[in-house]
Amino acid sequence: TQNKPSQQRSSFATAQSDDRTKKLDSTATTYSTARPQQVRSHQSDLTTSNGKDVGLSEDVIRRMAEQKALLALVLAYPAILSVESSRMSDAYNGLLSLGASEADIERLVMRNPRALTVNAARIRAGGHFLKQYCGFSKTEIIPFMMKCPAVLNGELSELQQKVKYLYKSLGASSYTLKKFPGYLSFDLPFIISRAEFLRAMGKDPCFRGLQHLLQSSAKQLSSCANVTEDVFNAFQRSFTEKLARRNA
Repeated sequence: TQNKPSQQRSSFATAQSDDRTKKLDSTATTYSTARPQQVRSHQSDLTTSNGKDVGLSEDVIRRMAEQKALLALVLAYPAILSVESSRMSDAYNGLLSLGASEADIERLVMRNPRALTVNAARIRAGGHFLKQYCGFSKTEIIPFMMKCPAVLNGELSELQQKVKYLYKSLGASSYTLKKFPGYLSFDLPFIISRAEFLRAMGKDPCFRGLQHLLQSSAKQLSSCANVTEDVFNAFQRSFTEKLARRNA
C-alpha cells in the first residue's frame, strides 16, 4: 500500500480576519515523489475549451508553488518540522514589527530557515542593533537580514564588538558593512589578526577592500605585504594567542 504524506506544523503565514494579526500556516506536507493519485486529483483543475486542455488554473499554480517552497524549506532545515507553530508565529510577528512584508519574510526564511526559531524580542533587538548601532535606516533592516543570517543567529554582544572594530579601528562606515554583510560572520580574532598584520607591514588593512582582507588566502595576503606565507602564519598565530590570553 502507498504511504500518505505526513502532516507537520510549519510553513508561512495566513491572515487572520479581524485584527489582521498574521500567523503561520499550521500544516506543511513533505513530498518525496509525485503521487499518481495527486496528479489525477488535479485533472479537474485544468481549464478546458472545446474539450481540450489549455492550462492549469491560477489556484493550482499557486498551490504547486507553495508545495515547492515548503519542500525546499524542509530540505534546507529538516528541524523545522519539530518547531512549534506558536514559536514560528512569534518569530513571524517579530519580523512584521520591523516592517517586513509577507513576501519579505518568505524570502528571508528561505535563505535563513532558523529565523523561524528566533523569538520576537531577539528579532526586534536585531533590528535595533542595525538601526542604532550600525546606522541603518528602517527600510534597510530586512534586506540586510536576508543577506546576513548572523544578525538573527549570532550573539548581539559579539556583533557589536565586530561593528565597533570595523567603524573605529578600521575607519569603515555602514556603507562598507552593507557592501559586505559577510563581515559579521567572521570571528573577531580572525578579523583583528589579519588587519593588524597588514598594519604592522605598513599597509592600510582595507587598502584592497574588506572582502579582500577576510577572504584572501594566507598566501595572497602575505604576498600583497611582500613577505612569505610563513611570516604571516607566525604573526597570526602569535597575535591570536595574545588576544586569547588578554580575554582569558
